[in-house]
Amino acid sequence: MEVPDVPARSSPTGRDAVCPTVAACWICSRPVARFEPYGVPPRIGRCPHCGAKPRSRALHRLVRDRIGPRLAAGDRVLEIGPSRFSTDHVIGSNLFAPARCVAVDVQRQRHHRRLGAWGRFVEASAAMLAFADASFDFILCNNTLPYVREDRRALTEIARCLERDGLAMIDTHRGPGGATRTADAYRREHPGLGEEWFAANGDAWVYGEDFLDRVREAGLEPVEIELFPDHPPDFFTANGLKPRVRALFASRQPAGLHRFFGPGKATHPGIESSLDLNLSVSPLLQRRRNNA
Repeated sequence: MEVPDVPARSSPTGRDAVCPTVAACWICSRPVARFEPYGVPPRIGRCPHCGAKPRSRALHRLVRDRIGPRLAAGDRVLEIGPSRFSTDHVIGSNLFAPARCVAVDVQRQRHHRRLGAWGRFVEASAAMLAFADASFDFILCNNTLPYVREDRRALTEIARCLERDGLAMIDTHRGPGGATRTADAYRREHPGLGEEWFAANGDAWVYGEDFLDRVREAGLEPVEIELFPDHPPDFFTANGLKPRVRALFASRQPAGLHRFFGPGKATHPGIESSLDLNLSVSPLLQRRRNNA
């Protein structure tokens, strides 16, 4: 991915090294002296000005610098369960333009009214998408499936609605091992977790490594991509990111991955510095593929 690096000032040592001053938040462009804690358990990374979390900032940069430039007039994008952030800063900011965008959710929320000229809202379940086969060039389902009880049907619907050379981003938290559990089972296993944790991570499923099997059963091939390879620890600390930033994509055919991550420049206008994506298959995916 052609990604401009955010210049960071020299990192201090000791306790202050947790959040050194950076040039600006990637989304709101305002100077950030210290990223704020967020989530359960608390970790550093939320912008104090616009509230963008690390996942949101990485998504914004991914769409702006790689996905959007690979779309053309006449292409179509589907987002399943768009958050307020995506409504305001991804679809609402026309990052997918000139493609046309459709956002679906089980219920219209107030922020969906801000989709802008390039997007429209359709009230629908992810498990029953009211679109023809091969309708979309890019499908964004970012941290949504843990809230979908019929997630296998949702994955099948994503595969059905995706163009043969299309790409879906189906990124979601996955545990380092073990099998997928229902959220209710996970509550019983971890009684100390409050409802705030499940509201932020999913109230239907807590995925394990076998989530990748569900993706393949739906007719999609998953590929995990590291977005910022070969960067020193200071880069991640300065920009309020986790030590490694990965995203999970899936396609019906290899052409989908090549279309969006193949050779070719895709930089934001006016940005000179860039960063290539490491497209190697992650060890986890390779191991599961060899055991299949």
